Amino acid sequence: MDLKLRAQPLRQIVEHLPILCSLFMAVLLVLWARLADDRTANLALLTAYAPLFWVCLYVRRRTIAGAVLATPALLFLAFKTNLALPFWPCTAIPIQQLSELVSFSWTALLALHIAYKLGSWGVARYLITAGIYGLSLESSGIQMGFFTEPGYSFYFPFLDTPLVAVTGWITVFYPVMFLIRELQTRWPTLLSYPTLSGILCGLAALSIDLHLDPIATNLKLWIWNPRLTPFFQGVPLLNFTSWFFAVATFSSACFWLDRLIQSRAKREGILLVAIPGIQALAGLFNFAMVALIEGSQSPGLILLREHIGRVL
Repeated sequence: MDLKLRAQPLRQIVEHLPILCSLFMAVLLVLWARLADDRTANLALLTAYAPLFWVCLYVRRRTIAGAVLATPALLFLAFKTNLALPFWPCTAIPIQQLSELVSFSWTALLALHIAYKLGSWGVARYLITAGIYGLSLESSGIQMGFFTEPGYSFYFPFLDTPLVAVTGWITVFYPVMFLIRELQTRWPTLLSYPTLSGILCGLAALSIDLHLDPIATNLKLWIWNPRLTPFFQGVPLLNFTSWFFAVATFSSACFWLDRLIQSRAKREGILLVAIPGIQALAGLFNFAMVALIEGSQSPGLILLREHIGRVL
């Protein structure tokens, strides 16, 4: 009986690992933001509430949700009192290498969770298909000249795309889809609306990026093309629209396939083959939104037209 009681906390950690990943990343970014300028560091305490909102939506106990929401405030007090906090490795290890260590570790943990909860077909979807999709997204952005990602240890052969960019997408795709699937069990009506479920995934991912990108940009984890007009804390609008539509489109495709096709092998095969189409659709929505907000002479659209001209 004692052994069973001892195993309970570990079982709970394993069960909720994807949400713990989101919580860990949100808090870690607040700590890393102390290495950025003061404005970014202070803003990080507020933007942290964007991803933490979704964590609280998942949590059923009010006491735990309250503790989650109190975390930025507690960190604020710790900063004001100069309390020593565990962001010291950042000063000893280059931030790019530290981000690789964190991302690779969480990808490995999530891979075990996927295999445990969903089996081999889950691994195929979230590690292989989502990984290829993430690689395609990152490589396209770099090739079109929107951003660069220098200073990392591991890059894909013949590409300027670091491996951490792809593992980073996996640590976004799986936790947000895990979250929305949990909400589908609580609100079964969502199961009848795969596109709405995909949009919710997109919004959850956007909340992560609202917190992540200003910090990452300030710390030069990636560098934006100077021709792109800053929209929020040095980050161009194109970035936020790209995150939303990339995740919403992919997630919607997953939810529709799960609803329409019984064979897991068939639907994972279709999803893999459909990656170019999914990315094209996400890109169409993305650039249409950018044109609607910034106009046809948006710097992002100009860079896109220049890239198409070079290719053709």
